[in-house]
Amino acid sequence: MDDRQLEELLLRYRPAEPATDLIAQITQSPNHQITKSAWLWSAAAALFVVAVALHGVSFTASPDYSQAERQREIAEVTAALGEGSLDHGVAALIVQREHARAEQQR
Repeated sequence: MDDRQLEELLLRYRPAEPATDLIAQITQSPNHQITKSAWLWSAAAALFVVAVALHGVSFTASPDYSQAERQREIAEVTAALGEGSLDHGVAALIVQREHARAEQQR
């Protein structure tokens, strides 16, 4: 087998060219709306994360509020709630929100 015969054999098994309208088929996909809705949901989720982050930052205690005062108030609220396993976390949230409200009203 010489080079010419090998070349003829290889040309027989050459891969086919892509279709001429392949680009049009890809860009005019019937699932074009799915892509738009995915971007919409992604943007909405990103805005939600930003809103939650900004909300958390806005409810920080004032710098003059000492840690000892905060712990005392949390203990009082926890005792009023009943000393349950989740009551300490709920009490901390209540105290934080009350101080944030007081700061906003100033």
